[in-house]
Amino acid sequence: MTKVKWGIPVGIECNRFINLPKIVQESKSKVLMEIGVCTGYHAKKMILAALETPGKVTYYGFDLFEDITDEMRESEASPPPVSKSVVKEKLRGIGVDINLFKGFTKDTLPKFVKTGIKPDFIFIDGGHSIKTVENDWHYVKQLMHENTIVVFDDYMSAYDELGWGCNPVVDTIKDYNVEIIDLSNSYMMKKANSNERVLTKNRLVKVWN
Repeated sequence: MTKVKWGIPVGIECNRFINLPKIVQESKSKVLMEIGVCTGYHAKKMILAALETPGKVTYYGFDLFEDITDEMRESEASPPPVSKSVVKEKLRGIGVDINLFKGFTKDTLPKFVKTGIKPDFIFIDGGHSIKTVENDWHYVKQLMHENTIVVFDDYMSAYDELGWGCNPVVDTIKDYNVEIIDLSNSYMMKKANSNERVLTKNRLVKVWN
């Protein structure tokens, strides 16, 4: 498995991800869902924030984990994988109900929708091709209750040059409140299917009813 670094930080690091646990805590979210678990780092941060509010916390994570190939990583602008078992072990013992689903979200999300579970908070940071982000948003909409908060990662200031990110989906969202969160990170980011890099600011986007 080739370890390609998609983004090289530029300047003073201003971590946009500090907003994730903050939103979880302020919204008192207890049922968490994440598309694109990666190492489980953000999952742990969000879970610990949810535990600040009394009551049971449940986490649902979706990823290809170790099944992703180099070719898929290139087309989806994805980081090196971590196995499902390693992530499970990392999150074990926090004291919450952990549920991990391995596979393509075009297959796993339709099945999850049928469970009737409605998460309070959903973080979308899986594959970054337009097709994948559209698929994820299509099913996430069906999982939202009236107070669900959805956060997209990778809203790129240089999307047109990069060729990947959530911009095309976010920019066409209607009938929901949409906030592009101002706090950003700057990167020399790798273009899709190219070794060329482009300077871009990367932001989170919050969506809710």
